[in-house]
Amino acid sequence: MPKKEKEKKFYEVTEDLDNVTTWYSYLYKVHETKVKLLKKLKVDILDAIIDEINSMEGEEIVDIVDPLEDVDKIIKNLKKLDKDLKKDEKVEYLSFLSLDTITSVCKRAKVPYSETIDELEKFAKELEKEEEEAR
Repeated sequence: MPKKEKEKKFYEVTEDLDNVTTWYSYLYKVHETKVKLLKKLKVDILDAIIDEINSMEGEEIVDIVDPLEDVDKIIKNLKKLDKDLKKDEKVEYLSFLSLDTITSVCKRAKVPYSETIDELEKFAKELEKEEEEAR
């Protein structure tokens, strides 16, 4: 898993979203984006992620988890995360990873991800514009 990098995190794009509905729309889109990217990865890569996560300590897991997730709950649920799951189940379980972590894995695996991230950023900008117009 990649170490935390000093670049702007994707969720920071929407720091100015005040409307709760808008914020949750964005969070849902982030989740969709993470799932979409994880589905692009081959099963052996998902299995390698699972192996790596299972060998981590709690403090290390915090570094790769989406900052808006409940880390304690995730650590408890990791017992359910194994390689015998179907691909869709693995993807759903691994969606707790931060978007930055997932894009780093995609980059290392040479899986295209920039178009999907661009869609998310465009969506965030549209939400911000709608919110500004509503003010």
